[in-house]
Amino acid sequence: MKEQTTGFVPLKPTSQEVRDFLEQEPAADWKRSLLFLLDRFPQIRDGKTEYLIEGGAAVALLGHPRGKAPKDIDLLTSRPDLPAAFQNSEKFDVKTVEHWFEERGLTYTPERGAFLLGSSETVQHEGVNVLVLSPVLLACSKLLEFRGRKPRLQDQNDVSFLGASPEDIHAAMERLGAL
Repeated sequence: MKEQTTGFVPLKPTSQEVRDFLEQEPAADWKRSLLFLLDRFPQIRDGKTEYLIEGGAAVALLGHPRGKAPKDIDLLTSRPDLPAAFQNSEKFDVKTVEHWFEERGLTYTPERGAFLLGSSETVQHEGVNVLVLSPVLLACSKLLEFRGRKPRLQDQNDVSFLGASPEDIHAAMERLGAL
């Protein structure tokens, strides 16, 4: 019997370095993947933040002993070309700032984008500085609906761990245009 095809061919990451890493280390955990990322794609270039780590990996880097390891590394970037470098990689989920707002049903403005990308904290991972989204904005991200999905129990646990005050969360939500 001849195999049927849909005509759909999934796109591969445009970065040869990413393709090589995924082929050479298919079982790499999120920590090894993070070290690859930081080594090959600097977070700061010419004094400008290229991307921040967000999501579960950021919460884990901030010290939350989560019950399960992050399945991927979420990146928030100002570079419109960076998502294609990692597309369909399963280890990295890269969003532009504009896409981050869109996925949460919020209206992007340059001021809101600058606020989001400019709100970071530096943590250490195996002797390397890592820029993560600030705990307050991580809490906001976890509390906002994402692609129509309500926050999960893990998101609620992450928000509790992050320790952001309700007042700080409210103020950040206002600046993000969520209120």
